[in-house]
Amino acid sequence: MSALPLPALVERLAPAVAAPQPAWLRSLRGRALHGLRTRGFPTRKQEDWKYTRVDALLETDYRPAGAQCLGLVPEDIEHLFTDDQQALRMVFVNGRFAPQLSRLRPAQHDVDIDNLACVLAQRPQVLKGRLGQLANGEAHAFDAMNTAGLSDGLYLHVGAGVEMSRALHLLYLTTGTGVLVLPRNLVVLEAGAHARIIEHYAALGEADTLTDAVGETLLGEEASLVLYKLQMENPAASHLASHYLSQDRASRLVTHLVSLGGRLVRSELHTRLQGRDAESELHGLYLAGRHQHMDFHTGIEHAAPNCRSRQDYRGVLDDKAHGVFDGRVRVLPDAQSSDARQVNDTLLLSAGAEMDTKPQLEIFADDVQCSHGATVGELDTDSLFYLRSRGLDEPQARAMLVRAFLAAPIDGIGFPPVRRWVDDQVDRCLAGRPGAAGERP
Repeated sequence: MSALPLPALVERLAPAVAAPQPAWLRSLRGRALHGLRTRGFPTRKQEDWKYTRVDALLETDYRPAGAQCLGLVPEDIEHLFTDDQQALRMVFVNGRFAPQLSRLRPAQHDVDIDNLACVLAQRPQVLKGRLGQLANGEAHAFDAMNTAGLSDGLYLHVGAGVEMSRALHLLYLTTGTGVLVLPRNLVVLEAGAHARIIEHYAALGEADTLTDAVGETLLGEEASLVLYKLQMENPAASHLASHYLSQDRASRLVTHLVSLGGRLVRSELHTRLQGRDAESELHGLYLAGRHQHMDFHTGIEHAAPNCRSRQDYRGVLDDKAHGVFDGRVRVLPDAQSSDARQVNDTLLLSAGAEMDTKPQLEIFADDVQCSHGATVGELDTDSLFYLRSRGLDEPQARAMLVRAFLAAPIDGIGFPPVRRWVDDQVDRCLAGRPGAAGERP
């Protein structure tokens, strides 16, 4: 299969593979780098990348970033957080943990929160058999790049039956030009554990940066995770991310993805319902304008009986923005009594905006309830006329209809601090004042 030539940044990852480290980690990194050198980066001839070009991205001379806090103090980034003053905070600047900007105390019993670099240096044995278990660092080019060069990120382990009393807000902040950032997150929730995580990507300034993030999450029996991913980088930034999850019996996953920033964005989320009665809900909200490109891939695999899944992605495209939704649900032969629903709705505000949507079902079981659908359309002219007849000018009428279209995914965010924050950010974007690029409101 044809692939793009390897950029110089690939060989810049080689020292990380050769550095002193446990044999299992060196092997993991080595296989990833070998797979990257062998397979290269994807082209549009590959079905999963049919609508997204990475040629120009790989022509940029990105270099792995070092720690650059630039004299930041907590007050400098306070506006990037929600109003939940009780939340724990972990801040990463150019992919490196910044303890002086973070707030992780007091610690909760049987909740282990640390940065990955510290765990790799001091107790790598807790990662063995878990790091790299779900993400395929050999076959997926950008997962391979992350695995070969991984240096820091979140490590979270919540013990059996423990509920995290406070939300954990992760802020990944990028600075500088031509910077390559490789965040890696590993989350383990034991049986009956519960956690709420806010994964937030932002940038200071308008520089061209590349974030290549990978997450792995293991949910034990009856564990539950609510994950909010807020992708709000600057208009010159590129963001590629993959998140892989496994769900044991009766576990519950709820995700809310909000994507407002970035020049080129590709976000993948894959979960495997491998235990009976597991449930997953995947929600997405995206706004894009100018020449932004946003590509969302989801995959839910029903591998056990009586599992339930829901996917609902909704977005608005303006100017010459391009959106992609590729959602797949697979129901394996043993997954009888599966219940799966998938929908993608997109509103186009200009003649130059474009949306490619491809919801998919692959069903290999007999007793199932599955459905999928997608809509792409414009604002309703009758509704516009009605609002204008009531005294609103056209911009006001259009804004009101767009907000009504986005009300469901915003109102569906069950955590008030995040809902209020997202609501404000959406208002700023619709008003042409994006507050997600790191500037103060």
